[in-house]
Amino acid sequence: FFQYVYVKDTEVISIFYSSKLGSPSFEDQKSGYGIFTKYLIYGLEGRADANFNGEVSYSELTTYVISSLKDWSKENQKSQRPYTKE
Repeated sequence: FFQYVYVKDTEVISIFYSSKLGSPSFEDQKSGYGIFTKYLIYGLEGRADANFNGEVSYSELTTYVISSLKDWSKENQKSQRPYTKE
């Protein structure tokens, strides 16, 4: 999953990948999205807002998605590990 986002006045750009090259990414049969995309959408909708300030920071989003994928992996006995690159 890749989405271009215009960022103004920043010193760091980070890309959030669903998994490393050669590692599996899994689909969610219920939503029709990949598992990574499903949790990314949930996070952006507000579930990642850990401090309840009405905004989702990149840090909150990555923490939420990585944690959700870890839980999903345990429940489904599969391993999908997202990563970021700055």
